[in-house]
Amino acid sequence: MSFTTITYEREAAIGTITLNRPGVMNAIDDTMANELYEVLSSIENDREVRAVILIGAGKAFMAGGDIALMQKLTTPEAKDWAMLVHKVFDKLYRLPQPTIAAVNGAAVGGGFELVMACDLRIAIPQARFAQPEINLGIIPGAGSTQRLPRLIGGPRAKALILLGETLTAEQALELGVINKVVAKEELVSEAKAMAEKIAAYPRLAAQCAKQAVNLSDRTDLDLGQRCEIDLYSYLYSTSDQKEGMLAFIEKRKPDFTHR
Repeated sequence: MSFTTITYEREAAIGTITLNRPGVMNAIDDTMANELYEVLSSIENDREVRAVILIGAGKAFMAGGDIALMQKLTTPEAKDWAMLVHKVFDKLYRLPQPTIAAVNGAAVGGGFELVMACDLRIAIPQARFAQPEINLGIIPGAGSTQRLPRLIGGPRAKALILLGETLTAEQALELGVINKVVAKEELVSEAKAMAEKIAAYPRLAAQCAKQAVNLSDRTDLDLGQRCEIDLYSYLYSTSDQKEGMLAFIEKRKPDFTHR
């Protein structure tokens, strides 16, 4: 695959997507949105990929939407734009493989929303997170009004969105928005270490775990628990379940085949 606004590399079982518009702080436009959807669709069907890292080129992760594009939109065009970005970010959120956001700088507007669509999130101390759309006369349009309250609660989400406030990396960590803060020079190696750890676990177990937790955002407790039971029992049909339990009994390291 050849792209103009992103790059994609796969090393063994780990895929890395790099947002690659550093001249505009990796702001997302329609080309990037479509290219992200294309690469995510490819990854979705690649059984060799068991974990995915997202990172930005240059000094930013993503500085939101491309204002030069957005400023010209009519109301119908704005709806189409929001639907496109939602489609892409939902694709990332529902990707079977666990995803890791390696936040190497500013993640504001759509960039913050992209981070929240990932499963695990690590950031450098200089990273910043914000939903500044109110300053532009709009609201977040790629999921933040729904995902942010689920992460930090309604009152705190309203404060960030209504006041346009910025979170430091440490504040984001305290609120549970990100999982870890690491030194800038350690970001890539830490993201790869996390991805390698996930990739070493049984592929289907990791994917079922992600699916089960994601369901908690969209279902009530009773339905979520029934889905958990279905996913749990399904894994007993896999080779890795048999190998994992046998290895535990035999007191040896399991040899997973990801089947």
